[in-house]
Amino acid sequence: MSVARVLRIMALAIGVVLVAAVIYLSVADLSGFRPNIERAVSDATGREFTINGPFELDVLPEPSVVVEGATLANAEWGSDPNMVQVGHFSARVGLWSLLFGPIEVRELRLRDVNVLIETSEEGAVNTEMGEPAAEPERPAESAGDAELPVLIEFAEIRNVTITQRAPDTDDQTITIAELTIQPDDAGNLGLTGSGSVLGLALGLGGKIGPLEELQGLGAVDYQLDGNLGALDFGLDGRTEELDSFNGTALTATLATATIEELLQATGSESALEGPLEVDAEFAKNDKQNTLKANVALSDVTITADTSLVEETATLDVTLATLDKLGEALEVADLPAQALKATGSLTMAPATVGIDELLVTVGTAQARLT
Repeated sequence: MSVARVLRIMALAIGVVLVAAVIYLSVADLSGFRPNIERAVSDATGREFTINGPFELDVLPEPSVVVEGATLANAEWGSDPNMVQVGHFSARVGLWSLLFGPIEVRELRLRDVNVLIETSEEGAVNTEMGEPAAEPERPAESAGDAELPVLIEFAEIRNVTITQRAPDTDDQTITIAELTIQPDDAGNLGLTGSGSVLGLALGLGGKIGPLEELQGLGAVDYQLDGNLGALDFGLDGRTEELDSFNGTALTATLATATIEELLQATGSESALEGPLEVDAEFAKNDKQNTLKANVALSDVTITADTSLVEETATLDVTLATLDKLGEALEVADLPAQALKATGSLTMAPATVGIDELLVTVGTAQARLT
């Protein structure tokens, strides 16, 4: 038998196997993998994982999964039997993206979810599970080769509640009533959402893009605005290199007519009250980071101009005036003069060194090193 004929027979056999595999994966019921998945997650987390509702798994034409009624058990000392409860989860991904990356999530839906994060009397946290794995060494990446590992093209999240519980404190809750991520007509990823944080209504809206640049961690523009109770916030900016964050220019704003609402929601007993306005600018390149901010709290104003080059931070901060700050903090007899601080600091991972700091109040000065 000639070599050419042997090769033709082998190619025919491989083709038959591939066609048979495609037909099987197209019509096969893969829901029988449910016990394997439950066991794999349980083994990895050390907690019982169960799927109590429908379970569907398909490979062709695009890999997809539907899970309903899933639960992950809480730590043995936990106050509730389950740490996570998921009413519905479904996802569909691009087939070829699983092989060549980045993973393209065509559609993701998540709803009716409860997550409990709690701390025990001894300080243990229920998110600690399984055996800690050693982090693998990450290969060095060439400049320009980085890509976003996962790209979500459409996501719809509804009715998600995250509760943080600790001894001797009230539960703190974050609720996502609705969050939608989807492409807009300009090729950006649009975001809209609503919910609540610590009892304050939360609203979100914005966009990031273009999508092609986002996938390649290239130059992207972003805009986000919303409110948390009476606090309005906004973020606008552009980043030239998303993988390193170099070439970033951001502007951020915060404004509320009543800071008391936010302080009460966080359980603070501060005497601060009145309106708050913050305007800030942040820039980063491969040589330095800079931050400029103007803060007005009631009658108190603060301006700051800081920069960080390698481990050296320089600052120029002015607070006007001390007597107004004293009134806000219920501290008497502070002078009706501005406080100004200029100098440089050395920022190490575990320490902060004062190279030179000059603090001025009126004609009085203090120099620290």
